[in-house]
Amino acid sequence: MKGLYFKILFTGLFCFLLVFLSGNKSEIHAQTTIWLEDFNLTDGDTIDTGATAWFRDVSSCDSVFVGGGHFEVQGGQFEGMNTHGEGIWYSEWVDISTYTDVRASIDLGVVSFLNVFALDENDYIRVYYSLDNGTETLLTNGDQTGSLWRATATTGGLNGDSLRIIVRIDNSEELLWGFFDVDADHFFNDVHIFEPPVPDPRYAVAGPAGGDWNDGNTWSYTPGGPPCGCVPDEYSDVHISEGGTDQLVFLTADADARNVTIFDGGELRWTADNVELELNYRGSILVQTLGTLDENSRTQAQIELVNNSSDYIIYNSGTFTIDDIEFQNEGGELTISGDNVITITDLVDFVDDNTILTNNSTANLDIQNQIFFSSSSSSVINNGTINITQNIWVDQTGNNNNIVSNNAGAVLNIGNIVECSNTVFSIDNSGTINQTGAFTNIDPNEVQIFNRNAATWNYSDATFNANIELFSDFGTNTFNYNAAGTQDIHIPEDAYRNLSLSNGGIKTSLGNLEVNGNLSISGTATLDANDNDINLAGDWTNTGTFDHGSPPPGGSQTVTFDGIGEQTISNASGETFDNLTINNADTGVVFSNGDVIVEETLNMTQGNIDPGTWTLTLGTDEVAGDEGTLSHTSGTIIGKFKRWIIATSTDILFPVGTDTTENFSTINFTDLTSGSLTVEYNPSDPGSAGLPLNESLYIFRNQFTEGYWDITSANTLSSTDYNIELVADGFNDFSILPASRVLARTNGGDWELRGNHADAIPDTVFRNGVTGDISTLGTQFGVGHGCPEITINRTITNVSCFGGSDGSIALSPTGGLAPYTYVWGHGPTSDSIGGLIAGNYTVTVTDANLCWQDSTFTITEPAILNASIASNGPTCVGDSDGSITISSESGGSGSYDFSIDTGTTWQGTGSFTNLFADTFNIQIRDAMAPACIIVLDNELILTEPNDAIPPNAVCKDIVVQLDVSGNATIVPTDIDDGSTDNCGIASMSLDITDFDCSDVGTPVTVTLTVTDVNSNTNTCTADVTVQDNIAPVFTATPVDRNITLDGACQLTVPDLTGEVTATDNCTAPGAIVITQSPVATTVIASGEGTTHTITMT
Repeated sequence: MKGLYFKILFTGLFCFLLVFLSGNKSEIHAQTTIWLEDFNLTDGDTIDTGATAWFRDVSSCDSVFVGGGHFEVQGGQFEGMNTHGEGIWYSEWVDISTYTDVRASIDLGVVSFLNVFALDENDYIRVYYSLDNGTETLLTNGDQTGSLWRATATTGGLNGDSLRIIVRIDNSEELLWGFFDVDADHFFNDVHIFEPPVPDPRYAVAGPAGGDWNDGNTWSYTPGGPPCGCVPDEYSDVHISEGGTDQLVFLTADADARNVTIFDGGELRWTADNVELELNYRGSILVQTLGTLDENSRTQAQIELVNNSSDYIIYNSGTFTIDDIEFQNEGGELTISGDNVITITDLVDFVDDNTILTNNSTANLDIQNQIFFSSSSSSVINNGTINITQNIWVDQTGNNNNIVSNNAGAVLNIGNIVECSNTVFSIDNSGTINQTGAFTNIDPNEVQIFNRNAATWNYSDATFNANIELFSDFGTNTFNYNAAGTQDIHIPEDAYRNLSLSNGGIKTSLGNLEVNGNLSISGTATLDANDNDINLAGDWTNTGTFDHGSPPPGGSQTVTFDGIGEQTISNASGETFDNLTINNADTGVVFSNGDVIVEETLNMTQGNIDPGTWTLTLGTDEVAGDEGTLSHTSGTIIGKFKRWIIATSTDILFPVGTDTTENFSTINFTDLTSGSLTVEYNPSDPGSAGLPLNESLYIFRNQFTEGYWDITSANTLSSTDYNIELVADGFNDFSILPASRVLARTNGGDWELRGNHADAIPDTVFRNGVTGDISTLGTQFGVGHGCPEITINRTITNVSCFGGSDGSIALSPTGGLAPYTYVWGHGPTSDSIGGLIAGNYTVTVTDANLCWQDSTFTITEPAILNASIASNGPTCVGDSDGSITISSESGGSGSYDFSIDTGTTWQGTGSFTNLFADTFNIQIRDAMAPACIIVLDNELILTEPNDAIPPNAVCKDIVVQLDVSGNATIVPTDIDDGSTDNCGIASMSLDITDFDCSDVGTPVTVTLTVTDVNSNTNTCTADVTVQDNIAPVFTATPVDRNITLDGACQLTVPDLTGEVTATDNCTAPGAIVITQSPVATTVIASGEGTTHTITMT
């Protein structure tokens, strides 16, 4: 340590000074006092730094403070003496909202050394803080109960808005040495709330060649800046290779820092022994991927954590090797994380009390020597993998209450011993612990180890200290004794949950074992029960060896299966128990692989045994004392049960059956050659081969199908006279009646009735004096149902019509025990059934004793009705001379009625005459059963004759005249020249009826269509000649006139055509040609007064 710390206390004055010397430069770092009470004034109205008020509560103290007690300021400190009840002092709420990582400390103790002797386990002083009005939390060293001298309670890292300190004192005076009282007098002082100094940076400027940590030229205040002539101190943040340049810093002497960051390319290397790097004030070490922290094979190259209540962090992604990590930060914690291995070549040393190492690294934390507890109440919390090459060591008596917690998913490897030095110590495992060495120096009631839910503890030492308190009955954990050689099996305080014995050697039980989960023996390991009992609540799996104890007779070791769920036994070579008890509260025990032999006593108190395909054997030989004993209270053996039998006239019980039925078998031998007998109940139909059998007045045609018993002899056992008793539990095919019989057969042959019948008592059947040996190939026993014969009387009514359903059967059985039940093959369950069609009907009639008889009855029906039909339609349209004739009738009773109008009217003859054309529904019915009707033809049609002859169409040519309008019209009769039809003409039509001037000249062909009354048609053609015989009409003509003759008495005829107009029915006015005669320009000799006519055409 370079720093010197001075605390000077004067009456009325408190001051402190932190002095750090570094190289050539001394720096002073001031912490900030937020609130301070040193009780220099006598009440809460102080003038101390930051403090304005404090309060006290003595409401629970004796009102007169017995023995002159007090709870007040005395001599510059606060004292609580002989309070006889809890006195409470508490500060005001202190504002810390503008501060970071606030810390608090308070000195406490007893006023004088003699006061120590006045304290007992009921006296205490306790210091708490409350943050933001939250719950009260103890300070580190804040609970001083019982004997106390002096201590300082601290806390740190507090961030919030307000903080209060609370002190609780309760004490009373004590009588010592019989002649004077000693006061119980606690005090506390210097209640200090403060903010630590702010870190200042130091940047390495040394190059790859390196620089000494304690050389001022190695450091700068800024990255890459000039040397500062300073060295890091306890408030410094150290940066190595932050700028990316490779830098090497040597540690040759003790050094201080708050935070150290080694960037890629940087290295911090120890170059001398016995050199400490102290981390201060909740500092950290961070090593990046290409960074290195190297103890360089130096001894006592240490990282030392100081400052009480300070928590620290080491994060490594690079190379990290250190000799020691030392905890001197009482009440503080170190958290290790990162993704690369951290190697501690010597030890982790918990020097101060109440310190914690938490490993969160995803890589290994390798401790090559040991974890060393030289303090109390410290702990290791592992959330990753810790490899301890040697030991976990608690240094000396008095260093109590240390704990190692290996959390879920974590791995803790302990290479050697756990040395406890007669102290209180515990290991709490929720992950995996691999422990090679033993526990040593253990006093009774001091060391506890816990194997929690889902945890695994692999223990490899030969011995297990008897004083260890092992608690292992949690969840699904496993405790595994896995040494290659011999090991003692420790007896837990509670029980093992899953116990595993692996690898090799003999594992010897030191007492009765309680295993509330599974027991596994594997490898070449041997479980030596050492005549101790085993209670198992889970599965038994043995691929090693089980030494159960002394051979029969007289073996006393017992294995009890007492789980609350199904349990299994597995040993492919077969398992042997001395005594076996089944006390399972669920379905019982199942053999999953291999036979089981019980040499002495099989005790079944609760739960079934299911051997599966394997065999449960009781006893070992036919020698007296070796045959084994069965004690049965409850439970069933669901499979093969083999017993050695040496006694006659003794009931031998085989409690076989299923998981729901108890189908026990009891055999009593009259004559016997000793040997073994195996009985198995098979819950399946044994078949009916050999049935029916008859005995007395009963017939046995049916076996109970629910199951049968398969009994096999071996080891020379034989008998020709024995009684057998079978419990037919769950046999529901029939009722077990006094007449129910035991059936027997050999090796799956035919059923027989051997021996003499004894009346059954539900649900048990008996057979006495059974003859015929029990086969070594297997003799089966079943249960037969005996019945007297039942006669089924019946009345049958056949179907009245073909295809009908009015048949019926009525039954009246006799011979059985009423009431009867009926099951017809087609479903009904009554004694009478109706609505039947023709066919066979099967019924099973069962009486009250479940005896039954089958019978089949036939319902008949008449043949189907049938006939032939002949018909003739009317000869002429509208005539009523049609007829229908029904003949060749068959089916039914032979007497018939006929109808042609859908059954509206009926007649006894099949001849129907005088019918018009129409549609008829032809039916025939049985005259003796009118409901039996057959439709012969649903739609028979009588039609009139079919006229397919077309008319004879006759035409004539005609001439027509246009009228004045130029048109002419004709009708069919103008053309018709006597057309005819056999059935009459309905109509005639022309394709052309109108003509005009355009048709004049060329004859027009006209077609006449003649249609008869049956829509037959025919045509003929005629030529129509159109004529226009109407002359044009003058509408204007020239007037008479006088014409002067020329000199020759001649006149020239003028052109008068221009004075003439005319109209015509077929010629347009402009197309009419006007001519005159004589023509114009004709010269006519004439005399005067002569009249000449000019003709206009």
